[in-house]
Amino acid sequence: MKDDIRARSPEEQAALLSAIVESSPDLIWTCDAGMRVTFCNAAIKGLLGYGAEEVIGRNPIDLVHPDDREMALRVVSRAIEAKVGWRGIRARLVCKDGLIRHAESSAKPLLDGQGNLRGFSGVNRDITDRVLAEQELLEHQKRLEMIMDHSSDGIDVVVVDAETGKHRLVICNERYVEMSGYSRQQLMAADDVRQLERVVSVSADYMDRKAQGLSRGGTSSWIRPDGKENYYEWVACPITIDGKCHVVGIDRDITDRVIADRGLREHQRRLEMILKYSFDGISICAVDMQTGNRKLVMCNDRFVEMSGRGRDELLAAADIGQFMDLDEQAPSLLESIVRGKAARGLGSWKKPDGAENHHDWTAVPLEIAGRTHLVGIDRDVTENVRRQRQMQEANDRLRNTVYFLPEAAFVIDRDKTVIAWNRQMENLTGVHEREVIGKGGAAYRKALTDTAEPTLIDLIDNTDQQLAERVESLCEYLKREAGRVLAEMRQPAREGKPERYLWLSASPVLDGSGKVIGAIQIIRDHTAAHLAERKSAGRRDG
Repeated sequence: MKDDIRARSPEEQAALLSAIVESSPDLIWTCDAGMRVTFCNAAIKGLLGYGAEEVIGRNPIDLVHPDDREMALRVVSRAIEAKVGWRGIRARLVCKDGLIRHAESSAKPLLDGQGNLRGFSGVNRDITDRVLAEQELLEHQKRLEMIMDHSSDGIDVVVVDAETGKHRLVICNERYVEMSGYSRQQLMAADDVRQLERVVSVSADYMDRKAQGLSRGGTSSWIRPDGKENYYEWVACPITIDGKCHVVGIDRDITDRVIADRGLREHQRRLEMILKYSFDGISICAVDMQTGNRKLVMCNDRFVEMSGRGRDELLAAADIGQFMDLDEQAPSLLESIVRGKAARGLGSWKKPDGAENHHDWTAVPLEIAGRTHLVGIDRDVTENVRRQRQMQEANDRLRNTVYFLPEAAFVIDRDKTVIAWNRQMENLTGVHEREVIGKGGAAYRKALTDTAEPTLIDLIDNTDQQLAERVESLCEYLKREAGRVLAEMRQPAREGKPERYLWLSASPVLDGSGKVIGAIQIIRDHTAAHLAERKSAGRRDG
């Protein structure tokens, strides 16, 4: 091309050069040794908004942004002093309308035949778009660094070997290193970082998405040197960088969640076992705080069995309470719910077959999804109630029988509580039944002996040897006969009452099955017979 230009006439060469200069998108300029502009092409209009005539004779430094002028002056001063040019100097220029443009300037010195500096010729290229792109890229890099540095997720980039498929780590953040349990050096040196991981599961569409080059996910755990249990969810995003396949990974630590889920499943399993095999009926009801209605949400099979109804009928009922009698405890139940306190009571089911039933219930308020619920535990006490009723009836019969005995008698239950004290006992001891009924051993012992010493009814369970040891301290005569303990004792005179001689018999009280449910003691005053016998014996001796 140079030969073609040289073949032209000087006039044609000048015209061609002028055309090239004027059509150039870059600002082409010349200035004298005093740094006054002597020429600039039409590109100045597009770059700065000035016409060429507006800048001819001006110092180009005047067009430089004030913050860049000191740098520009140093470059120009050094060039003038050394008679050299400059290349690729960046500076901001101020446009005619006040806007800022970024330019890259290069120049060569113009020397005369003697080597004297006549000026400079140069080119300023508009690099505003490039600078803005670089700034945006820098901002992206800063944001990426912020994300990498402060993310609670592990972030990494690996390059995939096209032949072997091995994943070599290129970059990762500190969280990634921390989660792995390895050092950064160990990770970067790994031939295939996947060898340090164990895949737990992948998404159902993993293979399809991988084949299509799409992001995919799964769950893995690090094979940590310290053996610490860990799990993380990962998303892998394929990307091409410099013609090579890379994968950007984002790993979220879910160790606590996995352990919590496992614990929850274990709790659920135990709960299911409890619900399935519990002897108690267990239920959860949603409570309407306006009406007090309890809507059954769930229950175990034992609850259904105790109710005598079908599960569907119980779940369909607007108020499970319509099938129950709570023995007048319902008002306190609602009050307990309002106070957030547990409530207890006795109740019975209104069974369709009318069968007698009783249960001891406990209700505990619980907030579930912002609504008040009751967790109920119902224990079947039907047999206990029946036994108590039978025992009460037996006690009543026993008390009535004892009351009309001709001898003084009293009865205690298994807890040594007095349940019967007849009129003859009142006459013998001077203690009314209301003073001892429902009271323990101290009450009847004081009434009988005016001391805390045990009386005959307390010795039923003693061995024969133990009874023998008690003879001198309690009575004159003591023996066991046909399951009873028999004794004769002298009661000293007290409180104006004469000395008395008593015959005592203590026997266990059995229920229909032969089980001991208490004891009865009968006392007969035979003072007169004893004194008569002594008198008769005295006459015989005389």
